[in-house]
Amino acid sequence: MRTHWEGAFQALPLVLFVLLGPARATALGTGVAPPPNDACANATAISTVPHTDTALTGAATTEPSDPTLMIMNDGIPCGGDSSEGGHAKSVWYVFTAPTDGIVTADTFDSDYDTILSVYTGSCGSFQPVSGDCNDDDPPCGCNDDDAHDGAQSRISLLTSAGTTYYFMVSAFSNDGGNLVFHFTFAPSTVSTATPSSAATATSGRSPTPTSTSLELTMTATPTPTAHPPLSGDANCDGRRTAADLSAEIMLIVAADRAPCGLDDTNHDGALSEDDIPGVIAALFAP
Repeated sequence: MRTHWEGAFQALPLVLFVLLGPARATALGTGVAPPPNDACANATAISTVPHTDTALTGAATTEPSDPTLMIMNDGIPCGGDSSEGGHAKSVWYVFTAPTDGIVTADTFDSDYDTILSVYTGSCGSFQPVSGDCNDDDPPCGCNDDDAHDGAQSRISLLTSAGTTYYFMVSAFSNDGGNLVFHFTFAPSTVSTATPSSAATATSGRSPTPTSTSLELTMTATPTPTAHPPLSGDANCDGRRTAADLSAEIMLIVAADRAPCGLDDTNHDGALSEDDIPGVIAALFAP
């Protein structure tokens, strides 16, 4: 015969699950399995962008081959005071860059203190990314607490075509929780599309070279200089950096405008998704 105490102990996992939520109840031993991308070998492959993923990381484990965080940010180890060398409750994502470009990843909207780091190489034989920074804000190789979002993390880096990048999300306090992982990729090839198409159109409309055709070609060349010299500087800091891409997206979402007016890259008098290619092209302009 089962006693009342036996019934109470058998019901304890369900009580913890309801009171604490699935992730933290798992951390107390309710038997929920680790997330599918717990191991580096099973990293979630990102094949379409933008990409958003959610995971319960309370039952995530730490593999012996998970890298210990040694990446320096302004002379300070990333996540220097974190649990288990910065790789507690780690989960993995992997992306192979189809072209040169810019990757931005973050853990915004997660409910626990995250650390986000990125590596090249292969599982168990990693090289931390530290020399391909797109800008100082956000950092490129590792981030514990984002300057704009507290306990969550954000990184941005320049990618090389054909290179595979591994992203490790770990828990600063070895607790885990409800992870939200955002990932975007912007290729750098868009900046060459407009000039080539314009040249083709000119030659197609005027099969017989004339002085008039020459004048049209000559006047087309200085057209970009008529725009503000830092068009695409969406955060108005006098530079063109990856932070401008983030600022541009935030302005569009908030239906706001940059005080300096340099966010309207297509010069149509309004801010929309059509201005994003102009920001990306400005990043790779000479």
